[in-house]
Amino acid sequence: MGVSGGWCDQVRAPCAEAARELGLPVRRNHLPECPSCGASGRGSGKLLPRRGSQSGGWYCHRCQSGGSVIDLVALTHFGGRLTDLDAEQRRAVRRWFTERGWLADERLLSAPLRRRTPPAPEPARPPRPPKRELRTFCSQLVPVTADQQVNDYLLSRHLSPEVVAKLRLAKAIPAGSRCPKWARGAGVSWSEHHRLALPIYGATGKLESLRARWSAVEAPPKGVPKGLAAAAGPGSAKGLVLANHIGRQMLRTARLPDRSRVVIVEGEPDFLRWSIEAEGRDMPLAVLGVWSGAWTEGIAARFPTGADVSVRTDNDPQGDKYARAIAELLDGHCVVRRKLPVEAPHADS
Repeated sequence: MGVSGGWCDQVRAPCAEAARELGLPVRRNHLPECPSCGASGRGSGKLLPRRGSQSGGWYCHRCQSGGSVIDLVALTHFGGRLTDLDAEQRRAVRRWFTERGWLADERLLSAPLRRRTPPAPEPARPPRPPKRELRTFCSQLVPVTADQQVNDYLLSRHLSPEVVAKLRLAKAIPAGSRCPKWARGAGVSWSEHHRLALPIYGATGKLESLRARWSAVEAPPKGVPKGLAAAAGPGSAKGLVLANHIGRQMLRTARLPDRSRVVIVEGEPDFLRWSIEAEGRDMPLAVLGVWSGAWTEGIAARFPTGADVSVRTDNDPQGDKYARAIAELLDGHCVVRRKLPVEAPHADS
């Protein structure tokens, strides 16, 4: 029963989750209708739990058909087991698992799903930029395509300024413009060289502050960070994240569109890259960007139970630390995987 060998041994897909991803109804670890014979009722499509490194499978007591989770996908899409398919169809089945992050190159960070317990009360709200000042400052920003330095910076990172502007992921701070006291860092105004401004959001999906990114061609002086948060007071960026429009929707409603996933990345360039890429996908993708202090229980509580979360922080000790913190707060009510970068990151990622 089922298949083995090669990439098939690397599949790590919970059968119930795969069935839902295929659009099949799942009721108490059963499929109401057998995917092979179509029989309904008791015993028609029992889902087998994962055992050790195996992903489980399904079995019908009516027609004695069954197989692995791979066979379930093959049967649903092409009407037969994987071994019955031609090479192109087998590649399509493999691609189905790859696109959903269910191969062994992703390490599962979370425990099995369980009922989520209510989150602990959030601590006192840290200081934020005054709302009126924030609105006034945001109204003075210009599209990234209208500022040569910011436009060139995005192009140097292989990011389309036109798409960034269209998706409203960031704006530019005009050179020499007057900035509020909180829009400063390392003793200089953001309008000097930290002129790429990105909105950051709280746990309810509301705009709370900004982050600024170094946008000059030359590297910043020693001691000047490339990314800066508004300096409204100690911990003023705690619990704030970058979020694309699906991410903001999740924060507002604690829900995700059908068939959608969440990707959590580290820093501004990766957030922009993934947010742009998400627009070209058939499956909705919520993208969140984090850094030190951004990830809190308040943010984690907005993830719906059962959400499929891919953590793509940098492959270094700091990225590992972020990944562990994310997994700890989502443990048990989301499926959390760590996806390590395939290609080397840019030097200033």
